[in-house]
Amino acid sequence: MDIALNIKLAKSYPVSMFKKLAIFILLTLPSVAIAQSTTQIVDQGDEKFFVKDYAGAIKLYTQAIDGNMRFADAYNRRGQAYFELGDYKNAFNDFTSAITADPSHASYYNRRGISRFKLTDLPGAINDYNNALALDSAFELAYNNRGLAETYLKNYQAAITDYTRAILFRSEYPEAYFNRAYAKQNIKEFAAALEDYNQAIAFKPRYKDAYFNRAMLKMRTGNKEGAYVDFTKVIDLDSASAEAYLNRGVLKAGQKDYQGALLDYKKAGEIKPADESLLINRGIAESAVGDVKSAVKSFNAAISLNQGNAIAYNNRALAKSQQGDFNGAIADFNKAIELNKLYADAYNNRGYAKIQLKAFTTAIADIKTSLKLDSQSAVAYLNLANATASLKDYKGAVTYYDKALQIDPNYANAYNNRGLARYFAGDKAGACTDMKKATALEFPAAAGNFSLYCK
Repeated sequence: MDIALNIKLAKSYPVSMFKKLAIFILLTLPSVAIAQSTTQIVDQGDEKFFVKDYAGAIKLYTQAIDGNMRFADAYNRRGQAYFELGDYKNAFNDFTSAITADPSHASYYNRRGISRFKLTDLPGAINDYNNALALDSAFELAYNNRGLAETYLKNYQAAITDYTRAILFRSEYPEAYFNRAYAKQNIKEFAAALEDYNQAIAFKPRYKDAYFNRAMLKMRTGNKEGAYVDFTKVIDLDSASAEAYLNRGVLKAGQKDYQGALLDYKKAGEIKPADESLLINRGIAESAVGDVKSAVKSFNAAISLNQGNAIAYNNRALAKSQQGDFNGAIADFNKAIELNKLYADAYNNRGYAKIQLKAFTTAIADIKTSLKLDSQSAVAYLNLANATASLKDYKGAVTYYDKALQIDPNYANAYNNRGLARYFAGDKAGACTDMKKATALEFPAAAGNFSLYCK
């Protein structure tokens, strides 16, 4: 029995991670010298097992056990049938009975370890894998499965060592490469993780979970084109992968292809409609194409699924701001901040809404709080500068526009607004230089401002 760990990341707003286990059962049939009639019953049980009639198999294995209470392999096989039915407790009990009857089989310990793993007894699982390896030091399945338990305990280096040993004893072992890649990701060895995903796919070309994880890794490391190709491959292999459609939609939205993103979100929603990440991403795309009413509905749906989702409240507030409902937006920003006191964007966005209501002093307080949490936000410095300029502190505003431009040297809005602040602070030459730069960067109002103040 193999267990391979698959991470699935559904990203829209900051990444959320989904984990899935892929389980591979290898039914081994050790030779046991017992009465012919009992072996025939076991053979009949095997026939049921291989056509996935696990309940029928259990009934036959039980008959064999009733005929010979020391029949270790009958317990072993019945344990595997219970495992396939998701009855891990009975599987554990049967593997224990198999070990009691015959403690010389490494595979029995390995299987009991997997049952312990499914029952969340990770230390017990590791102990069973240790016993399996004491009996068979070249048992690659036990190395892989012990590595998986270590991964769940966040002992990533130990896990990597075990996966490497599994690969040593079975060179073409895609699940071990896959698992090692995941462990390497968690210690930020991204290049090495990518190599392992590549190797897993080379040995198993239709390994959809490896394509998915590789796509997520590529997203994380900035290779968006490569991620797009891999998500598309996942969809080719499994047209019911809501996560692949969702993440490919996120990539399209990142390229401002919001209509394309909405098509992918639609497909994801047909497969998995009650997904808050999907609903939030869909709302963001709907807002971007101007369908603010639909966006609010999407955010409402996300909140109905999880009233503790600060990101959903923040995005619904932004949609309300687009509608001009700044008081409603502030109420939602308040809720987002109540849920997450360290939510920099929510403070900044609430500050923006307050600017629209001409509450400049409290807006400045919010935006400064945002900058304490995230000092590299050019947008927050722009909003802080705008609020400061609204209080006619033009020199102070210029200082904040400078900060925004240090972070983003091509921020057209900041050049335009700094130009206005410089003009009203008496620096016409500096103002016109800024407005000219904003015009070159194609900021909509810049050319008009240049004509008004510089000619």
